[in-house]
Amino acid sequence: MTRRRFGGPRRLPFLMALALAACSSPTDSRQISDAAQSGLYSPPGTVVVTPKTAAIAPGATIQLTATVTGLSASTVTWTSSNTAVATVSSTGLVTGVSSGNATIVAKSTVDPDKRAAASIAVRTPPIEISVTPKTAALLPGATQQLTATVTGASNTAVTWSSSNPAVATVSSTGLVTAVAAGNASIIATSQANTERRGGASITVRPLPAIEIKVSPERVAMVTGRTAQLSAVVRNTSNTGVTWSSSNPAVATVSSTGLVTGVTAGTAMIIATSVADADKRGGAGVTVRQ
Repeated sequence: MTRRRFGGPRRLPFLMALALAACSSPTDSRQISDAAQSGLYSPPGTVVVTPKTAAIAPGATIQLTATVTGLSASTVTWTSSNTAVATVSSTGLVTGVSSGNATIVAKSTVDPDKRAAASIAVRTPPIEISVTPKTAALLPGATQQLTATVTGASNTAVTWSSSNPAVATVSSTGLVTAVAAGNASIIATSQANTERRGGASITVRPLPAIEIKVSPERVAMVTGRTAQLSAVVRNTSNTGVTWSSSNPAVATVSSTGLVTGVTAGTAMIIATSVADADKRGGAGVTVRQ
């Protein structure tokens, strides 16, 4: 018996038909859509967010931009992974809320699987206090207004203090009053964080020595006559003097500096500072008969 081989010339048209049928499997748009919905197919497209990273302070803002390519719509929805740290508006405007980290995500509105993100770090800047002027030189009794500028905190109030109140004091508003010669640091402490401070160096110089000049410096007069003396006091706010005579038997002096000749001779009329009894001035008086 003669055996026929399978697939001879009579079978070739049949095999070709099978191949064409296989190549013509259903791939129309309806099937692609079904595949996409079942997660087996994803249309091409990308979302890119710029900038990819940013650091801002609480209350500060930064604008993010989402660029969509290869999709039928360029719109995105914005979300924050941590709204306690940073929020984001529908337009991509990010606002820092408190210290921490958050991820801001932009998702395509036509394909939520297409997304991109930016990393946002919210950092609270350190509180800085600057006092102006930084240095001042004063005489006892003089004053100087200081100003404190606080950055990095919404509470800009400060508490003023002096390192040496015996030299210089400071009011609650930063007004410094010089007390005595020496050095002192005036400190402004943040009420938001008492570890943050600023300061100014105050030098109080000694008052210059009190000077008293009596005029005229010499007086010649006869007995029974009078002469008016005057005293000019420098380097003190208290310009009062007390008058006295070194020899009242020759010449006397009133509390206002009026000299009266008593008898022939000489005397020194002295003006003594009320502010400092060690500071004196005088005039020589000669009385003739």
